[in-house]
Amino acid sequence: MRVRPAAPDAEQALAAAGYGVLLRRVLAARGCADAEAARRLLEPEQGLSDPFLLKDMDRAVARIRQAVEEEEPIVIYGDYDVDGICATAILYECLSSQGAHVRCKLPTRGGGYGLTRAALENLAAKGFSLVVTVDNGISAVEEAACARKLGLDLIVTDHHLPGAALPEAVAVVDPRRSDDASPFKSLCGAGVAFKLCAALEGCAPEELLEMYGELAALGTVADVMPLVGENRILVREGLALLQETMRPGLQALLESGGYAGRPVTADTVSYGLAPRLNAAGRMDNAAVALKLLLCGDEDQAAGIAARLAEINTERQQAEQEVFAAACRLLEQDPARLRDRVLIVAGEDWHPGVIGIVAARLMERYNRPAIAISLHEGEGRGSGRAPDPFDLHGALAACAGHLVRFGGHAAAAGLEIEEEQLPAFRAAAETGGPAAGCRRHAGGTDAGTGAAAPAAGAIRAGKSDPGIAGAGCSDRRRVGHGGRRPPHAGAFAPGQADAVCLTVRRAAAEICLPGRYAGGSGVGSFGLQRPQRPDGFGAPEGDPSGRAGQPAQRTGRLVRGALRGRCAGPAARCSAAAPARRHGGALQADPRRTGIFRRSAAGVCGARGGKRGPDAGQPDSAAGTGTH
Repeated sequence: MRVRPAAPDAEQALAAAGYGVLLRRVLAARGCADAEAARRLLEPEQGLSDPFLLKDMDRAVARIRQAVEEEEPIVIYGDYDVDGICATAILYECLSSQGAHVRCKLPTRGGGYGLTRAALENLAAKGFSLVVTVDNGISAVEEAACARKLGLDLIVTDHHLPGAALPEAVAVVDPRRSDDASPFKSLCGAGVAFKLCAALEGCAPEELLEMYGELAALGTVADVMPLVGENRILVREGLALLQETMRPGLQALLESGGYAGRPVTADTVSYGLAPRLNAAGRMDNAAVALKLLLCGDEDQAAGIAARLAEINTERQQAEQEVFAAACRLLEQDPARLRDRVLIVAGEDWHPGVIGIVAARLMERYNRPAIAISLHEGEGRGSGRAPDPFDLHGALAACAGHLVRFGGHAAAAGLEIEEEQLPAFRAAAETGGPAAGCRRHAGGTDAGTGAAAPAAGAIRAGKSDPGIAGAGCSDRRRVGHGGRRPPHAGAFAPGQADAVCLTVRRAAAEICLPGRYAGGSGVGSFGLQRPQRPDGFGAPEGDPSGRAGQPAQRTGRLVRGALRGRCAGPAARCSAAAPARRHGGALQADPRRTGIFRRSAAGVCGARGGKRGPDAGQPDSAAGTGTH
């Protein structure tokens, strides 16, 4: 655990600007050297950028709109973690509200991460023509070629780091692309899906926060994205919405965890909601969690939430067993404790908990750790790395020993043949750490090889329940600014006397208040909604069909509601709901109606045509029935 001392000059400048002692100490440690830098962190002005700045967004929108108009069946291919589940739910609700014939496909841990040849062949055999990935696909080069041969159009939306080659697809939307011109690169998968929905609706992203803000915030915090820039806006608004959520699934999840009626913070998500949602994909089937997010019935939601709590208990037990086994392996061979990258492997370790085990090993030994589950000569692994080590870069340096890999600088997954393990360990010990630290000036700690934190980094350790109630008003303005979970950290001996205990919480936690009295939306947090310039949109002739389109709030939903029917799977929709003026058009007020709160109870399509008996129900296997 390291706490970077704040620069005296920075603290003095922040003190002169009126910041309190706690807040200025944290801001200075974050690298804010003056009041202007602090203001940019705490109160971003630019808002959420135009989704069409993302490379290939116009192509993705054009192809999806074509599928909706021609009533082609669409599959959303998600992921089994919280970010992937939330991204799937966001895009499912958006496409359903536009009358699309859409189903969901979530992989299982046993079947492997991301697109697979077997899954694509199954989808093609069932008559699907368009596959849209969320939170995966950027490394699926071979799978994209397979989809093309099968006659499947593929749209990739992802946020992971691309490899040397991009998949050949109709569109590849990923802010991490080297040729992407969008201003914010740290969106999670749900954030990218959120931007896609704004592009499909032809509106400013801020206008969709009332509908999807909770889900975007869940994905952002659960995926440990930095709470700066656009992520800060998504999480601030999303947590405020989550505090008074109208989604029965999220209400049940809060009640199941004992958080109902309590302030909702990023800690609530990290340690209360996310583990339960993640448990479904780790131990059972991620479709259970997806059903909860889309559920519109309170009794059904309560049952699903209770089941998730049971699954989470099973996950905790499996995690303890695998972690103990991994520690025994290291203790039996003490020389391995000097490795700069810890790599442990065990036969039939539960694949759903190896990521958590890797994180715990990293915390215990303060260096990158990779845990691998072996089965019949094949291994699936998950790794975690402390800031500023680049785990993705380190794996890229060892790619010759891996079947495939992907992920972020802080977390990554891999597949490997068991016979390659010794060579992989050797390569990770030599070339891996050098590649992992290549981007950073911090170097490594002597004797451990663990990467030293970069300037301004704040390291977080295990949570300390003894200070759970500690805090002050300033800490509500500061969020987690790095890749690590937003939780409290234990100080080194002697530091507690010199530093206020509440710094622990303020330095590593986001604890944001609900909406200010009388306010709603982003504006209630002092963030200005950007005004769209005249003619905002794509240039004339753009295939997206968005040229000259004025900003509007979900026209299909509003028109359908005012005609007296749901234009999507909306819970608590009322034709007689109060309405208000927005941009010159009469629209239902989303704060007083429920038309922006969806469920999977059924779809009254925007076309008015009735769908099949299972329409609107998420299906983890796109009709294959894997529940």
